[in-house]
Amino acid sequence: MIDKTHEELTAADKTTIGFEYQYYYFLNKLLELKKGQKLGYEVKDDIHIELVDGKLILIQTKHTLKTTTKDKPVNLTERDLDLWKTIYNWISVINDVASERDILPKQLEFISKTEFVLASNKKDNERNSFLVNIRKCQNGELKLLDLRAYMNQLIASLKDSTERENKLKTYMLSLSQQSDDWLKSFIPQLKFELDQDDLIQSVRTKIAEKIYEDDDSRIDDVFNCINSQMSVWKFSEVKKGKKLEITFDEVKQRFHKCFHNARSKILPNRNFRIALPDQLEEQIFIKQLVDIEDVESTDTVIMAEFTTDKLRLSKHLESWIQQSYITEDERRQFEEDSIAKWKTSFRRFHRRSGTSKTPSESALDCLDSIRDLELELQNQKIGTPLSHGLFYSLSDRPSIGWLPDWEDRYKK
Repeated sequence: MIDKTHEELTAADKTTIGFEYQYYYFLNKLLELKKGQKLGYEVKDDIHIELVDGKLILIQTKHTLKTTTKDKPVNLTERDLDLWKTIYNWISVINDVASERDILPKQLEFISKTEFVLASNKKDNERNSFLVNIRKCQNGELKLLDLRAYMNQLIASLKDSTERENKLKTYMLSLSQQSDDWLKSFIPQLKFELDQDDLIQSVRTKIAEKIYEDDDSRIDDVFNCINSQMSVWKFSEVKKGKKLEITFDEVKQRFHKCFHNARSKILPNRNFRIALPDQLEEQIFIKQLVDIEDVESTDTVIMAEFTTDKLRLSKHLESWIQQSYITEDERRQFEEDSIAKWKTSFRRFHRRSGTSKTPSESALDCLDSIRDLELELQNQKIGTPLSHGLFYSLSDRPSIGWLPDWEDRYKK
């Protein structure tokens, strides 16, 4: 019997959130990167950081969807499979024969230069005796002999009755069977970054600290810019067959513009959702364009394109005002300056008495000259589509027109 619908069976697996978790943890570390450091993604571990002094930080990220009755991530327990599998993997790396670390001196040398970090959204807690004892050992409050005794007791408590407990036993034994010198070197290098739940908010906070700005929209702009640049970087590096590693200088070069635009108060260009009106041809600015034969009366595709330009311009102006990038006075001045530009063009193309051009042809010349303009607001060019959008908006009110008698035709 099939209990799930086709949509449920083909929907994205929830386990993919683990990959998203790893990615946003990586972004956090990218924003913390310092001069001379290098950050890697799925190269030497889930994430790794190479420090200036040659030392290495290996990071394993583990995410859980399991929650408590208070809708919080569950605790990391002393029998957590992710915990022990992670440690087992690190032991395999440290004692890797292929890396010529098959003898203790080489293993100790590697450990001394490496920090091992388990990062998870699982909760830190005093009930996890393994965490408590590891930290006591790190602080000198617990002897290695006592830590071994605890580990042996924990291993003995496993019943070997399930596949999970068999795996746990294998992972735990891999640690307990290491020599005293090995453990004395490894335990101080073991770190836990738990309660790392809202990584997206953590990224946003780091962005706010870098741009000295609490404006959510500015933070969103930088966040989206970084995500976009990251996607391009990952794709291009993988396509070239390169490892996903990036230095501090490369981060600065690749993401500088994201932060520069936010700090310099450049007007943000956003992707608004546009809801088109049902009757495109009933808009006054479209009627003006149809009457001078710039647009065919049946060409709804072009009508939709021009209407989108008009509506995007209006949404940008409203957004910039609401978020205090511009004032109402600046908006009014912007429109008045644009009307003045239209007026100059309108007079030039309609004052030619005695020419062979019809009023419609002169109107088209006027329209074409206006479309050649790229408007500026706060000394920033707003781009051709938004420039066109403003003139379409003005002709829709209508504050401007193209034919000599546009006021009589369209102003009511």
